[in-house]
Amino acid sequence: MRQDAQYNHQKILTTATHLLSTQDIATMKMTDIAHAAGIGVGTLYRNYPNKSALCLALVYDRLRVFITTTQAQIEQTPFVMPIRHCSTPLVRCHKPVKIFTKAPYSNNSQIFSKSC
Repeated sequence: MRQDAQYNHQKILTTATHLLSTQDIATMKMTDIAHAAGIGVGTLYRNYPNKSALCLALVYDRLRVFITTTQAQIEQTPFVMPIRHCSTPLVRCHKPVKIFTKAPYSNNSQIFSKSC
């Protein structure tokens, strides 16, 4: 994508986010977004043919930011090995443990058997 096209794309998303914080999507017009962003209406419609496409792009943009932020936080978190991967188990079971469960408001009981 060309640099000016990328700039317009980001300007549209930023402007739409700002306008949506002050007004309802139903009352907001695509021409309002174009004028507020300082771009032509044709440029806006070339990027987003309708409000639905623009809203979907806003959701994807927020999701991209969330994923990027979360990945950065995961990379900064020290690695902790899960207990199930330790070479020495903390608890040893020699026979299966029976777990009885009863669904609320029901006479049906279920029995689960689990070995460590």
